[in-house]
Amino acid sequence: MENLHSQQIVETNDLLTICATQYCRPILSYFRDSSEDTARLTDVIGTLEMEGHGDREQVSMQLHHSVLPRLAEVGYLDYDQRSDMVRYHGHSKLEALAVAIANR
Repeated sequence: MENLHSQQIVETNDLLTICATQYCRPILSYFRDSSEDTARLTDVIGTLEMEGHGDREQVSMQLHHSVLPRLAEVGYLDYDQRSDMVRYHGHSKLEALAVAIANR
């Protein structure tokens, strides 16, 4: 029982760390507000740039090298680097944490 509790704490800490990254919450919002579950990375980058999250190069580097791999690791999305396609799956715990943080 304690092992399960420890795993839940580690998972929650990992999800909080992901939510703390600058581009995570905008990515979550992008897919939550979209009617599509697949997007081109260039479209995601353009949206984040227009929303004022940085210039195109900065956003692109952060998403490609940090944020998207971390979100893929927890199963939130799939990121195919060859085609630059992102497929949204969702993650109820991650989304709940992001909403709770945004409402503070």
